[in-house]
Amino acid sequence: MLAAFIIIVNGLLSWQYLLTIQANNANVIESETMTNRLNRLLALLTDAETGQRGFIITGSEQYLEPYKIAQIELPGLIAEIEANSTTRPIFYSRLPDLKNLIQQQQQELITTIELRRTQGFEAAQIIVLENQGKEHMDTIRQIVNGLLIRENNRALERAAQTKLNVQRAGFALAFATLIASAFVIGTMVLTKRDVRRREQTANELRNQREWFAVTLASIGDAVLTTDTAGQITFMNHIASTITGWPEAQALGKSINEVAAIFDPISKQALAHPVNTALEHEEIVTLSNSVVMRQGNGYVAIEDSAAPIYDREQQVIGAVMVFRDVTERYRDEFGQRLLRTLHNQLASTIDLSQVLATSAALPTPNFCTACGLYLMLDPDDEPMTSYSSAEQPLIDWHEHQAFAPAIASGKAQIIDQGLPLGYQSAIIIPFKDQHQLSGAIVFLHAERDFDQIDFELAEELGQRMVLALEQAHLYRQAQDAVRLRDVFLSIASHELKNPLTTLLGQSQLSLRRLERLNYEDERLQRSLQAIEAQANRMNKMVTALLDVSRIEMGQLDMQHDQIDLAQLLHNLVNDLALTTDHHQISYQCLTSQPIQVMGDSMRLEQVFINLINNALKYSPEQTEVLVRVDRDGQQAIVAIRDQGIGIPAEALPNLFTRFYRASNAAHSHVAGLGIGLFVVKEIVDLHGGTINVSSQVGEGSIFTIYLPLQA
Repeated sequence: MLAAFIIIVNGLLSWQYLLTIQANNANVIESETMTNRLNRLLALLTDAETGQRGFIITGSEQYLEPYKIAQIELPGLIAEIEANSTTRPIFYSRLPDLKNLIQQQQQELITTIELRRTQGFEAAQIIVLENQGKEHMDTIRQIVNGLLIRENNRALERAAQTKLNVQRAGFALAFATLIASAFVIGTMVLTKRDVRRREQTANELRNQREWFAVTLASIGDAVLTTDTAGQITFMNHIASTITGWPEAQALGKSINEVAAIFDPISKQALAHPVNTALEHEEIVTLSNSVVMRQGNGYVAIEDSAAPIYDREQQVIGAVMVFRDVTERYRDEFGQRLLRTLHNQLASTIDLSQVLATSAALPTPNFCTACGLYLMLDPDDEPMTSYSSAEQPLIDWHEHQAFAPAIASGKAQIIDQGLPLGYQSAIIIPFKDQHQLSGAIVFLHAERDFDQIDFELAEELGQRMVLALEQAHLYRQAQDAVRLRDVFLSIASHELKNPLTTLLGQSQLSLRRLERLNYEDERLQRSLQAIEAQANRMNKMVTALLDVSRIEMGQLDMQHDQIDLAQLLHNLVNDLALTTDHHQISYQCLTSQPIQVMGDSMRLEQVFINLINNALKYSPEQTEVLVRVDRDGQQAIVAIRDQGIGIPAEALPNLFTRFYRASNAAHSHVAGLGIGLFVVKEIVDLHGGTINVSSQVGEGSIFTIYLPLQA
């Protein structure tokens, strides 16, 4: 009876194990179906995006076929995934985010396609370059990869459970056989049945393992698994291709030996995501900022790693899923390098700095060394710049490998006859319409340049040459400005003495006529005209001299204590006597003293210039108001007129040297456009500021702020 009871119990346990194996098999099939759906979902989204890019670039409707197929299949596929996610809490919780991202990604495709059809390539390109679609696809891939890892983990868990059940069934069968050995005849039938069940279970387990291996081998991404020590237990064909390790050689090797992870810039080894997943028992995802060694080179990857659990939720290994993103990484790297070059070159216009920056920027991320050779004038020595971690090349442009290419003027890749230590070079000769000529060379000591490198080098070269042209033109312009300033300074000084003599002689002649009572009205008018024009020219020459002194930093300034209110009061009274056509008014809005430190003569020059401008550009019989006040630690002087006003577009340039507003230039009032420039410079030298508000046809208000004496 005891043996029969034991056999019955054993049979029940074996039956239970068989049911569990069958259930696990069904779950594996369900996981395979869900994995296929998720892979199909990624394929549809990727094909739709590829079709959209092809349509945007070419405008041909035939590129939209994958996009149209995706529009038809996606709703049903998402519905199938959602219907089969109710027993998967993680799936069910991530589905709303996934559906929302897919909807946003599809809306971006619809928008860009419609823009390409209606407004053309540039309009659609603007939306694409915002990278929202890329960000959506990256997030979708991350979510789907996480779900695929979950499905893989479920499959691995079922396999582990099946193995455990087989072991338990074998133990039970062995135990029952031992107990029932004395009852061979009575238990023969049951024993044969148990043997058949065991063989069936073993076949199912073997088939399940084979199916699991085929599934992982057929996945579009690279997949490898490890045990808890980080040693490779499985690797599919794509993983073997990326790492360069045959599967047979990789099994049993450390993950750090087979699939090491490096920083893309420094090439220093990084903490491996598989080790991190095993240590912290969590999913670890890395972007394409890391690279995996492949032979003697590197390949950019995106990867994620996750721990594998058994039925008791004990970690039994890890799985790593990754893909090759080298092409995308190189494209993004090129764009970053071009942006960085643009930003750095835009920050300087000095030719030497542009030359040094252009040579330094591409190293060491793009090339091992970079050299520039620049000829400004055939009679001058060339300018050169060279950036390298190695010893600089002396006169590299004369090297036998580069001289023929420079002479031909054709950009090319050179792999033969290079200087010692370099494996490949790209040379970009150039010559522009300003007789600026030279060449740029990129050298690499570790690998050969390819066509993608060559295209990036050409783009870098074009931007470098453009910056060199601008810096060269700026240097020529600066030289011209210096020559002009020297000419103005010399001319002004040379004109000052004869003008002073002419003015003195005209004034002396007028006084002699007055003393002699010589009444020749025509002669008097002539002498008065000579005096007026000499005065006008003297003021113009004085202004030019002030401009010259300001440019050279030689404008003399006194630092005396000045009663600003009294200075303005006296100045207004004096100027009021010189005009019968305008009213000049003065207001002081405070009873407190307004004391400033400065040069009274220069401040008078400022106020006289502003008041004379107000008189020149105001209708007769209108008022010019001079108002002085103090506020906190500053004095405020406002000069208001009722003149022609200043156009809004002229205000930003009003204090620029030699600038005149358009309505002033057409008002038949003479001027050089330097008075307000001198005014602002004198105010700045006093530590003050000046601003203006104006309305065309209503007048202007110039306001000066000066610091009060402490």
